[in-house]
Amino acid sequence: MLSTRSLRLPRAFVLSALLPLGCVSISLHELTPPAEHGRAVRNGEAGLAAACRLVTAPEEARFFFGADLIALGILPLIVQLENASGDTLRFSASDARVTLADGATLVHLPWSAAAEAASFSYWRAVPGFLFAVIPGLVIADSVALTNARIAGHYRHLAVEEAALPPGARKLGAVFFAPRDGGKLDVEAAARGAEARLPFARRAEPNAAPRELLIPLPGAP
Repeated sequence: MLSTRSLRLPRAFVLSALLPLGCVSISLHELTPPAEHGRAVRNGEAGLAAACRLVTAPEEARFFFGADLIALGILPLIVQLENASGDTLRFSASDARVTLADGATLVHLPWSAAAEAASFSYWRAVPGFLFAVIPGLVIADSVALTNARIAGHYRHLAVEEAALPPGARKLGAVFFAPRDGGKLDVEAAARGAEARLPFARRAEPNAAPRELLIPLPGAP
């Protein structure tokens, strides 16, 4: 007859093997300025300059954002804004657009939606609950902590609303996706695109937003 101890060993082994498989981790990194990769365009009248670069390589997306956003239909744009005017300039990403080489238009995607797309699923915890409640809770907690870390990182990187006083610079990411859930054509994005970044001057609160047009060269 098998002893109680001998019956416990296989289960303990299964649980010890299950935890590393279910728990999650992710590597996230700060953005690097796009100046050496992108093309800087200056608006002489309003005094806004911007250097931009599209992230079209899956490995680069994973490095900065912890996930292959390209495969998820999301195209990140790394931007560095600089206010060379004597007035405060306000940038809003909500009306920003990216036009690809094939004429398709991508619209702004809030950072929270991009972070949610990159988050881990709680289905990872299901195998743990099949064997015991505690391992399932441990795995679920690991998923929750990692997803909170992802959300914090995306919130930190994103540039959605920015007030730039004279001389100020702002580095961040703006996320784009096809209209109405369409499919992202990353090949067209890699061939080149144009970004439209809306901004306004504090001295002109009732004026229509201006647009800075940024030609984005194709991938080398």
